[in-house]
Amino acid sequence: MAALNIDFAHPRPRHPRLAWGVLALGAAGLALALLDHQAARAQHRLAEASLAQVRAVPRARTVAAAAAPTPEAQRATERARAALVRPWGAVWRELENTLTGDVALLGIDASAARLDTRLTAEATGMEPAVAYVEALRASPRVRSAQLTHHERREVEGQPLLRFTVEVRWEGVAP
Repeated sequence: MAALNIDFAHPRPRHPRLAWGVLALGAAGLALALLDHQAARAQHRLAEASLAQVRAVPRARTVAAAAAPTPEAQRATERARAALVRPWGAVWRELENTLTGDVALLGIDASAARLDTRLTAEATGMEPAVAYVEALRASPRVRSAQLTHHERREVEGQPLLRFTVEVRWEGVAP
């Protein structure tokens, strides 16, 4: 029988060069991340200092600068205010009251600046469309109403007339 060779203390295995290379790359990556972090902290400190300077500006200076609007800004504000105070509810009620069962409104495009409205509607024929335009003209709030476009269509076998009316309003100024 051959002699049994039992050795509990193995020689230490050698580390290959690849492992040392990976370790060096990891250390270089860590160094780059640390430099990037330091640069970000410095940038953050500069931003905080800038914010502190902005907050230190007296409020009176900023309010004084905002208190003197330009003439153009004043005109825009007045136009917006005028558009908001117009009695559009009364105009929409007038449109509802002139509708008949033969006419359906599809779209309303209103312009507060020009005091006009473009209505897109459908009727069962030309007679109800003309009657609707005449009813609009008879309204005391309407300056003029004109049938500007019409088109005959067929929807589910039923002939319809799609038309557009331009309405200029009277008495909706503030």
